[in-house]
Amino acid sequence: MADNAKRYGFRWATSNSHPCPKPVAIPVANLQAFTPDAATAAKLQPGDPVKILNGGGLDHADEGGTVPTSNVYGIMVALGHDGKVFNNSFSSNGVLHPSSFIPSGVNYGTNLENQTIALVVPATGVFWEIDSDATLADLAAWQALVGLNADHSYDAPAGSDLDANPRLATATAGTASAQWRIERVSPTSLNQDFSGANVKLIVSINETQESPYTVVGPV
Repeated sequence: MADNAKRYGFRWATSNSHPCPKPVAIPVANLQAFTPDAATAAKLQPGDPVKILNGGGLDHADEGGTVPTSNVYGIMVALGHDGKVFNNSFSSNGVLHPSSFIPSGVNYGTNLENQTIALVVPATGVFWEIDSDATLADLAAWQALVGLNADHSYDAPAGSDLDANPRLATATAGTASAQWRIERVSPTSLNQDFSGANVKLIVSINETQESPYTVVGPV
């Protein structure tokens, strides 16, 4: 058994539009602590599933979906400064610096000109690729999960490693209320060994997705 190459978080796979749908700019609340699954404060970075908080702002979408504020809104794909200066964020002391992530506890005070912005693609209507957090025997075992719902899991950040590391929680497959629907095994060439770790799956959000248009037949 050999582990497959690991990739971070949720990645756009395909959707009704091409390329990846345009992200929505969402401000980060001042001094917001990013706490995946109520764990130690972590980074917020591309690939992380996020929820919208009451009153605005966002945070990691917790495991499960038992309350509305834990439901996945979308996937963070980039960060910016209200569309003006991309790939920048503010540290806890309010200093603007280039970054590939948003640190927990961003402090811009009441100066909204310095507000840190996360760019988020809404999860609905999109197929996402995600690594699994478990191992199974073979390809047939993975294909047996297709059509089931599952939640995502996080690693508890510790020490200098503040990555939330979202993955698909394979053990939750079959939970009707889980947030992701397993669509298929990813066709990526990175799936080299189906008995190894980090097998990649294609998922969609577990929501009914209706057409925005009504087709009227002959009258």
